[in-house]
Amino acid sequence: MNKQEQRAVKRYLHDIKRTLPVYRKVERRFLSDIHSTIEEYAETGAVITSTTLRQEFGEPKDQVILYLSSKDGKDLEKDLSVSACIRYTAYIIIIAVITASFCFIYTTYKSYEHVLQADIAYTETVIGELPDCEWEDGNPPGDAVLPTEESTTTETTN
Repeated sequence: MNKQEQRAVKRYLHDIKRTLPVYRKVERRFLSDIHSTIEEYAETGAVITSTTLRQEFGEPKDQVILYLSSKDGKDLEKDLSVSACIRYTAYIIIIAVITASFCFIYTTYKSYEHVLQADIAYTETVIGELPDCEWEDGNPPGDAVLPTEESTTTETTN
C-alpha cells in the first residue's frame, strides 16, 4: 500500500475507534481484525480509498453497530457504566484543578494589590553627639543646623 492508501485506512479505523463507546483490549482486537481484513483486500490488487473502504466494509458506525450487537448485553452494560464513571471522575478532577487554579490566582493577585497599596517607608535615626569641631559656615554638613544661643532666646516686646 502506498502512503495515500495507508492514510485512507488509518482514517477509516480512526472513525471506527471514535464511534466506539468504550475502547479496551477487546475493541483493540476488533480494530486489528478489521485492519488485517483491509490488508487482505488490498493484496488482491484493489485500489484503497475512503470511498472504496466505505463501499466494501460499510460505514464506521455500521461496523460498530454490528460489533456491539454481537456482544453480551450484561458485559456491554458493565463496560458502559465503568466508562461513564471514569469519564465523570475525570471531569470532576479537571473542574477541581481549574477551580483551585483560579483560587490561587485570585489570592495571589489580592496579595499583589495589597503590596502595591501598602505605604512602605522607613526612617533612620542616628543618636549620638556631634564632634567638637569648627565648620566654615558654622553649620555641620548636610541639612542639620546646630542651634545657636541667638535662636534659643526669644525676645518679647511690650
